[in-house]
Amino acid sequence: MKFFAHFIAILCITLSFSSCKQYEDIQTSGMIVESIFLKRDKQSLYLKVAGNIDSKKILLIIHGGPGGSGLDYRDSFFINQIEKEFAVAYFDQRFGGNSFGNGGATDYKSFQTDIEQTIDLLQQLFGQDQKIYLMAHSWGGFIAPYFLGNSEYRNKVSGWIQVDGAHNYPLNDSLTEVMLANFADSQINAQNNLKHWTEVKDYCAKHNYTDDYSVTAQLNDYAHKSETVIDSVYPPSDKYTVYDPAYSYKHNKFNLFVSGILRIDEATYKTNVNAYLSNISNPVLMMWGKYDFVCPEPLATDLKNHIASTDQSFELFEHSGHSPMANEPEKFASTLINWIKNH
Repeated sequence: MKFFAHFIAILCITLSFSSCKQYEDIQTSGMIVESIFLKRDKQSLYLKVAGNIDSKKILLIIHGGPGGSGLDYRDSFFINQIEKEFAVAYFDQRFGGNSFGNGGATDYKSFQTDIEQTIDLLQQLFGQDQKIYLMAHSWGGFIAPYFLGNSEYRNKVSGWIQVDGAHNYPLNDSLTEVMLANFADSQINAQNNLKHWTEVKDYCAKHNYTDDYSVTAQLNDYAHKSETVIDSVYPPSDKYTVYDPAYSYKHNKFNLFVSGILRIDEATYKTNVNAYLSNISNPVLMMWGKYDFVCPEPLATDLKNHIASTDQSFELFEHSGHSPMANEPEKFASTLINWIKNH
C-alpha cells in the first residue's frame, strides 16, 4: 500500500508537469530553484533547474550510470559555488534518478532526443538567449558525444565539459584492465594493501575484458574500490554532503535495478563511435582524475585525437579518482567556472 500511495503522489506531480507548479508559474529570473517533469515517450523525465538564471548560461548535467541521477552532483559545494555563477539543470535520464514511467525505449536515439527536448524546454522557459553547456560524467560521457555528433543537435550547445567520460566502451575496458594490472604490480612491490592488489592482479591474469559482460562488471567494481585504497586520492569531504530534498528517492534502487536488467549500456560495445566523433566541433573542456581506473586518462587523449574541436582544454586532477568534483571540489569548481565564463 505504501508503494501505491507513493506512486499516486508521484503521478500527481507528473501530471502537473512540475513540483506543484504549472510551467507558467515557474520563476524565470534571479536565483531560482525549480523542479519539472518532462513527458517523453512512456517516461516522465525529472529536471531540477537551480542557480543564477540571469547569467544566461545553463549547465546541463548528463549524469553517470546508467541509472544514476543529476542530483548526484548537487552537493553543498555545487550549490554555493557553481549555482552562484550559473544556472544548473540537474537532468535525470530515462530509467534514472527521479525519472519514471511504464517502460519506454532504451535505444540511444531516444536518449539523444531526450536531451534535445530538454534543451528546447530550457530555452522555451528561460529564454532563447540562454547558452547551454553539457557537463557529462562517466556513462554520460558516452551519451554527450553521441548527442553532439548529430549535426542537427550540436549547434544547440555552446560548450561541452567531459569529466572522466566513457566515450568508447571497448577501449575503456581495455585501458581499465591494463591500468589495474600495472598498478597492482607497483603496489605489490611497494607492499601496499597487499590483499586487495593481489586479488586484482590474480583476476586480471585469469580474465580478459573481452571474455564476458560479467568480467567487465567485475573490473568496474575493482576500479571503483582501487581508488579508495590510494593515499594520494583525497576522500570526499563531509562538509560537501548532498542535502537536496529530492535526493531522498533518487536512485530508488528500482531505476538502478531496471537499468542493469535492461543492460542499457550493452549496445555501446556495438556502436561505431568514430562515425560521429569527427563531427564534433564544439569547444570542449576535459577534466580527469589521475587515479581514475573506471575511465582511465588515455580516454581523453583518444577523444582529443578524434573530435574536430579546435578549442580543446584539458585539466588533470592529481588527487582524484573517477569523480574529481568530489575529490578536489575547489579546483573542480574554479576550473569549470573560469572555462564557462570564457566561453
